[in-house]
Amino acid sequence: MPNGDTRRVITSFRQHETYDDALRHLQSLDSAFARIVSDDPLMSPVPLAALPQFRRVHASRQPAAERLLHPIPDVQVYEVVGDE
Repeated sequence: MPNGDTRRVITSFRQHETYDDALRHLQSLDSAFARIVSDDPLMSPVPLAALPQFRRVHASRQPAAERLLHPIPDVQVYEVVGDE
């Protein structure tokens, strides 16, 4: 691009049932540019560890979005529980 910004273009897309399937496919490719990504901005494409030290104490009643009929609150407030 003329101003020096980088543009990335999706040249192919393959959906996998599990993260392990996607990881195996990624490792089989001969490309430094291939990535595991999600087409859903509300869903992580990689496994995330639980954060048991956080407890939700508030969620707004107005949903910002819905995912599979489950409202996603606009604002969520968490507190740290346990030893600090």
